[in-house]
Amino acid sequence: MRRIVILICCLFMINGVVQAQELTFEQLAAKVEQKLEAIDDLRAVFEAEVVESGQKMTMKMEVKWIKESKLTRIDFLSPQVLEGQFYIADAEKQELSVYVPMMNMLMVMPVQSAEEFGFDLPIGDFEKPIQFEDVKGEILRVEQTDRGLSYVVQIKELDQSMVGMISAGGSSDQAVQYVWFDADFMPVRFEYWDGEVCLAKLVIPEYEINKGVSAEELLAVPEDAMKVKM
Repeated sequence: MRRIVILICCLFMINGVVQAQELTFEQLAAKVEQKLEAIDDLRAVFEAEVVESGQKMTMKMEVKWIKESKLTRIDFLSPQVLEGQFYIADAEKQELSVYVPMMNMLMVMPVQSAEEFGFDLPIGDFEKPIQFEDVKGEILRVEQTDRGLSYVVQIKELDQSMVGMISAGGSSDQAVQYVWFDADFMPVRFEYWDGEVCLAKLVIPEYEINKGVSAEELLAVPEDAMKVKM
């Protein structure tokens, strides 16, 4: 009897994996879009790595986002030169506030002018920091984890935005993008490769969805900060 129970359990496990592998990319994309559309507020840790001119740059950020308020806040946790700096983006006003702790200064500017003032935006679309709409690709593999099945997909059209992060510069016929989805259909890893070189990587090791992030929390700035309109 015990052997029969064990065999039945094994069959259920195998059947689950087979069904997951039979998902088309379109079916998976629909589940991901449904997951992302249901997000009203997000708190996540982003770990980014970008290679430019042969130099590797890494940064760690805490990202908070509220759909209704169209507010995004990015607190830089590392490297040390950026630690304590934060961005507050208001997509409704198309306004970006940058706090520089060394000067205790809050600079307010139009989002489109940020790069002109020397600020690189780690997120390209503040209205939806993570997106997966109308993306074309294919499922490469399904992986068993302790929380269920996760998926690895390859993106075919490199001009499409998988995530709000700005894509790595340069492309060639060997350029390709990969995305990892956890068991809840949440994208948790993005990689951009050119041949055998990984030019950009973004990992989301921690995230909380719909836990009630407040606009006050996103807009909080030091009371004694000097505000400068640019």
